[in-house]
Amino acid sequence: MMKRIMTIAAALMLILACAGWAAADAEPLSRNELNAWREQLLKDSLQDNRYAAEALDGGLYSLAFDWYTLTADTQRVSSATRISGVTFELVPEEDEQTPADIRGLRPGDSVEKLLAAWPNENESLAGTREEAVLYQSGSLPGQASAGLLRRNGQRAEAVVYSLYQMTTNGVSLSKVTYTLTDGRISAIEISFDAETLTLADAQAELAAILDVQATTEFSAFLTNGESVEAEIFNRDDLLFSDIDFLSVTPEHLIDLLGDEYAEEWAEDGDNQIRVMEWHALSAAFIYDADRKLIDIDNMSMDEDLLTGPRGLTIGDTLDVVLSRFRYEATEADGIHTWLYGSVAEGNYGVMDSQYPGQAEVHYVQTTDGQRVEMILYVNEGALKTITLQME
Repeated sequence: MMKRIMTIAAALMLILACAGWAAADAEPLSRNELNAWREQLLKDSLQDNRYAAEALDGGLYSLAFDWYTLTADTQRVSSATRISGVTFELVPEEDEQTPADIRGLRPGDSVEKLLAAWPNENESLAGTREEAVLYQSGSLPGQASAGLLRRNGQRAEAVVYSLYQMTTNGVSLSKVTYTLTDGRISAIEISFDAETLTLADAQAELAAILDVQATTEFSAFLTNGESVEAEIFNRDDLLFSDIDFLSVTPEHLIDLLGDEYAEEWAEDGDNQIRVMEWHALSAAFIYDADRKLIDIDNMSMDEDLLTGPRGLTIGDTLDVVLSRFRYEATEADGIHTWLYGSVAEGNYGVMDSQYPGQAEVHYVQTTDGQRVEMILYVNEGALKTITLQME
């Protein structure tokens, strides 16, 4: 387990452990680079006649080689063949033999290596929940390029590098697209002049990219990549997105999540419990007999709609869960794994696990005399619920 934790790249948060992942001399995508690499690809393909040809629409052909597939204008590869696209996909257990792409990358390479091969002017990956701009260079008319990260919250799904080149027919658009799975490149697709846009449409696309670049409503969670040195669960972690567990009130939740929620009251000795459920989150509050708010009791989420403490998201793997907090695993018995600390110290992490892919991870902290516990339930290898509760 420890080895996997130290090498994990399953989530976006670990790709930028510190400043400087991007190569100091990484240049934006350019026309010269695309043309030179396409010429070399054609030369390499001419030396390998082991491919299967299939006709496509528009007079094009798919030429499937052992390690990549070309889209070309001829059924047989010759020096006159014009390549309009190429796709690299991971070949199980043989990915080390796949040829490299335009930046020396291959399926199976980590997201760290991917970002290091290209410019990155946005190391915190600030942007929206769906996108972050890595760089934008140049302008139209002329030549412009951009790098865009596509994500679902904290999980990176793709990185796209685009080149806009003014021609006599309009603006030619070429792209290098990396599809990401569990923090690694699963496919690479390169298109050469695949689209021709009007100048107005191309400028509108670049303007939209600049709008995202100016947005900082969502950022990646950054760690140093070393779980043994990660911070223990602490006061700063008591957040669901911008909802602070220790200070939240029902009115605050209504303002943030809306007034469409289910509600239930229950007796609890001399007090009453008010349970409020939204689609994104549920919370239980403690009231006195006169229904005067005393405190929150617990808050939980089981949908991928909000971000949990340290960027945790429903659907994250167990490795991702454990990598966010200190991991100094000491086996206590066959079920309990002490991650750090002890009950006597008041701050600790422990994992209970009996079956593969299933676990309950408990982190406990004491803040201003209040003991708060976070419970992370993992089933079938994926995080299902995140709960914060008063102990």
